[in-house]
Amino acid sequence: MKKSIFNKKMKDSKFKVVYDGAAAQLAIGEKIAELGHKAKMTQQELDDEVHNDYV
Repeated sequence: MKKSIFNKKMKDSKFKVVYDGAAAQLAIGEKIAELGHKAKMTQQELDDEVHNDYV
């Protein structure tokens, strides 16, 4: 079976560390969006709720 480019890249430890870090950040963002949606809050309301000054 032919290996995909992704599978080849994941064997590179430096690439895997960066990829895993980015995947974790995206998962956090997805969870925040999901919870905000369930609470029927806008992004601004979520931001105000957590007092986030980071833009």
